[in-house]
Amino acid sequence: MNLRGKSMKKIKILSNISWTFSGNIIYALTQFMLLSVIAKIGGPAEVGIFTLSLAIVSPVFLLLNLRLRTVIVTDSNDDYSFWDYENLRKFTSVIAILIILGIVMISDYTFYIYTTILMVSVAKLFEMKIDLYYGFFQKKVLFDVIAKSVIMRGILNLLVVTTIYFFSENLMWSMLGMAITNYTIYSFYDKKHIKKYINIKKSSKKVNFVKIKMLFLLALPLGLSTLIGSLNTNVPRYIIENKLGLYELGIFSGLAYLLVIGNTLLNAVSQVFMPKLSQLSKKNDYDNFESLLKKMIFSGMIMSLLMIIFFSFAGELVLTIIYSKEYLEYTQVLMILVIGVSVLYSSVFLGTAITVLKEFKIQPYIHFTSLIFLTFASLILIENYRLVGMAWALVIGYFVTSLGYFFILKNILKRRRSINDTNM
Repeated sequence: MNLRGKSMKKIKILSNISWTFSGNIIYALTQFMLLSVIAKIGGPAEVGIFTLSLAIVSPVFLLLNLRLRTVIVTDSNDDYSFWDYENLRKFTSVIAILIILGIVMISDYTFYIYTTILMVSVAKLFEMKIDLYYGFFQKKVLFDVIAKSVIMRGILNLLVVTTIYFFSENLMWSMLGMAITNYTIYSFYDKKHIKKYINIKKSSKKVNFVKIKMLFLLALPLGLSTLIGSLNTNVPRYIIENKLGLYELGIFSGLAYLLVIGNTLLNAVSQVFMPKLSQLSKKNDYDNFESLLKKMIFSGMIMSLLMIIFFSFAGELVLTIIYSKEYLEYTQVLMILVIGVSVLYSSVFLGTAITVLKEFKIQPYIHFTSLIFLTFASLILIENYRLVGMAWALVIGYFVTSLGYFFILKNILKRRRSINDTNM
């Protein structure tokens, strides 16, 4: 490749990183501000209801999302058509809504919480449909299209939810506004760009049940892994709501959300480099694969260090500005969560590498092991240490996940290299 070609390639990579970072950071900030609005107007208890709704809805949708976006990006041979993915998504969307309805019908929540959960599930339904389209855009390296969609959705959600909640102080109506916003972005932006950039063959629109079943079975381990990963986040929330109540759930969730921006940045890096890692894997070029992965992990370590320094000096100020004085009593909990997330940041890219290598089946076992440690630690520590104990339980869970990813990936790469050496 000549010098000009290399320069253009670097510019394209930097452009993709810029768009992805911008989209993810702006979206994370808008979600962060949305939580701040709920905290300032409604207080920690309302944040608790919002968080509880997400804790109930998210695991169901994450399971049935099947991480099809990742499957699309790593489907380098185009084994499945657009309509295989689209039809599977329609099927899983219906199942997800039915499961949520079943959960709320057997629960003993108030009508206000019940309806809020349903509206959050409708908003998540359209997010899941949008995420499928992002997979096709990402495969075509159309990161600007994804970023613009993410930015519009984040800003519109913030404006709509803030306006409705300011005048009504009702989360249910606010979440309905979010659902309508997501539907609008899906219908008038993402659908339009799918037709513009993706070659959709109408001849293959017919439902192919055999291929849908094969795709479902291929992606199911990823869905299970994501579900268990979600439970690692949400089990502490269930335990806090049950043992301490919605007020302290709102406090804990608000503190934990402060760390989402760092995680969003690292996920953005993962999305940009996933196609490159996939290409290196396809070529069996594991030396360059590992070299790129090490650089990504180093960026995670830098992010961890910056987060620790920032919250050490500005933690109380951030809590005062973003939330309310009730949160200042829990600065110690925040710092423990920062330590825990720092451990997690180092493992984000290890999980990405395992996914790119299409070792889908092993991931649920890693997350399930972590979930067992987390659950036992939560139940033991919450009794005497309350939210401080829950924060340490998360640290334990993140450490187990990181350790599992490290040793599994090390073994996979050793095995792949050994096969290469044998075939040479």
